[in-house]
Amino acid sequence: MIGILPGLRCLHQTRGGSDIAARTGLYERDGVAVCWFGFRPRPWVGTVPTLLVQAPEERGQEWRVAAGLARLSTRPVSWSPVDAPLSDAVSWMLTGRIVPHKPLSSARRVTEEGGWGEWAQGWTRSWNDVWRLWWTAPVYAALAAECAREEAEARRRRRAEEEAEARRWAIEEKEKARKKAAKDRAYAAFWSRTGLDQRQWKYFRAIAELFFDRSLVFGAPDSRYGDGRPVYERSGPDGKQWTLVGVACPDPRRLRAWAEELALLVPSHRELDTLAGRAWAPFQVYVLNPDTGEMDQERVLPATATP
Repeated sequence: MIGILPGLRCLHQTRGGSDIAARTGLYERDGVAVCWFGFRPRPWVGTVPTLLVQAPEERGQEWRVAAGLARLSTRPVSWSPVDAPLSDAVSWMLTGRIVPHKPLSSARRVTEEGGWGEWAQGWTRSWNDVWRLWWTAPVYAALAAECAREEAEARRRRRAEEEAEARRWAIEEKEKARKKAAKDRAYAAFWSRTGLDQRQWKYFRAIAELFFDRSLVFGAPDSRYGDGRPVYERSGPDGKQWTLVGVACPDPRRLRAWAEELALLVPSHRELDTLAGRAWAPFQVYVLNPDTGEMDQERVLPATATP
């Protein structure tokens, strides 16, 4: 059953929003649907089921709904006001063709066509207040609920995607940090083992390019090549073709089959002698001394004792 309280006269009394809300709650608890009517600003307007009405200007004209009745559009989702005679609105209430609706989707305001002005602005306690519920057809209420569910699902998917992206980013950053730490350790071990400093290494690289007359790229210390630094020849029209041609300063204790195929670059004859003592096959060794500028090439033959 819908109860229509004593109309306009009731709203001329001064009542606070909490009082109206409490009375509305009591009626609804007893199964009585309520609509409050008014034609002047009140603090409770738009917080309880409300229709604002406009009196006729001339005798014989109808009372009309000024605010409180709205329809939903879905492209995009928006609420727009419905102009109707008050008698029709009351009839729709009594027959269930309109129901109070509290917006749950992103469309939470009723605006004029084009979305330029907010509906019934100034009818509430201040210009910043908005209507929190209004009357609409059940089909619009159901459609709005479906829009709210779709928006909630879109937010859930977006949140899940963001969380997954954050996890991927965290894993990537952790892997980058792990690789950087491993690279830093490899470089520290390389400098410690070879006894070279940055200045000497700069000269070593320059002498190598001068000796081989090629554009060379020296990689980071690599355990696959005895913790030495792989040497690539850069070629091609744009220099993007890299060919592995040698290994600089490998650990003599960690030589493997690659030492038989690649040039071995060392900074002194002392390293040359160490390699010679561990050779199990012919090695091609180049001595490039960064302190003296000496450049030498020697083919090392296997030692009498195999490694």
